[in-house]
Amino acid sequence: MRYLKLLNIIGLISIFVLLKSCSSPTAKQEEASVSKEKISFLEKGQSIALKTKSALGQNLMKAIKEGGATHAIDFCNIRAIPITDSLAQLHNSQIKRVSDNNRNPNNTANINELSYIKKVKAQIAKGEEFNGEIKLIDGKWVGYYPIITNSMCLQCHGKPKEDIEVSTLAMIEKKYPNDEAIGYSLTDLRGIWVIEMPQ
Repeated sequence: MRYLKLLNIIGLISIFVLLKSCSSPTAKQEEASVSKEKISFLEKGQSIALKTKSALGQNLMKAIKEGGATHAIDFCNIRAIPITDSLAQLHNSQIKRVSDNNRNPNNTANINELSYIKKVKAQIAKGEEFNGEIKLIDGKWVGYYPIITNSMCLQCHGKPKEDIEVSTLAMIEKKYPNDEAIGYSLTDLRGIWVIEMPQ
């Protein structure tokens, strides 16, 4: 009788070990699949951000050529969001630019976005490499990608009277009375692209 009980126990342990060993590769495969999907959406978001940046940049340069940085303020105020929205529709995503020092109050960064901004600023301060980041939030892949200032940005986001002309500064103050998006230098983190993509 004891011998039969012992055999039953050994049999149950063997089945448990067998089941555990069978389930481990599946768990690893699922983890690898999620990781692959994550990388794929990180790259997709980066591509959407670059295409949006390019479209806005081309239109912004055209506006500057037509009427200088003052005219560019009008462009950003009226045309930037419709261009961004049309690209979002094209890529089945949501696209926005946010900052911890925003010009438009609608572009205020939320807690997750602020966390990424803080992280990248710390990396820049230490001279470290920084990259985009992606998270799964409420069933959507949300990618964060840095916006770094260049010489064109400084015409409207640089230092007053040094980079920003008096007439441009007056237009900024008129269109955005609560503006916080000035005082930047070259290669500063001005804000981030946030790309939301359905899973």
